[in-house]
Amino acid sequence: KTVNVQVGDVVKEGDVIATLDKDSIQKQIDVLEKSLSNAAALKQNESNQNQRTLERAREDQKNQLAQANDSAEAAYTAAQNTINSLNNQIKSVSDQVNAASDEDIKAALQEKLSDLQDQLSSAKNDLTSADSARKEAKNNYTSVKS
Repeated sequence: KTVNVQVGDVVKEGDVIATLDKDSIQKQIDVLEKSLSNAAALKQNESNQNQRTLERAREDQKNQLAQANDSAEAAYTAAQNTINSLNNQIKSVSDQVNAASDEDIKAALQEKLSDLQDQLSSAKNDLTSADSARKEAKNNYTSVKS
């Protein structure tokens, strides 16, 4: 607030060389403390928002993996059903081939049987792929679920 000496003045220990405005300094300290408190609150709020965003992302990932797992299971079941159906058709056509006496009918049935066996081979490949996808989806889902 005031300076009681000038450059070149001789001073001794205990002399008051200046007086400060305590109220002004205290106001500055109060403003700085309030700013620090506000900054801490903002940082905590940001941290809370980031945590909620992370939790939502984890939940979304878990839901997507659950859907992928369900789809893979459905594809595997569909491939199994296709194989079962083809096996039933092959048995039926084989029985017809064995029962047929006309060579032309037998040849046509043999051709149909060959086509069904090709389809069965393809369906078995599909089942193998579906099984791999199902296992991978299950592992992914299980690892995120834990």
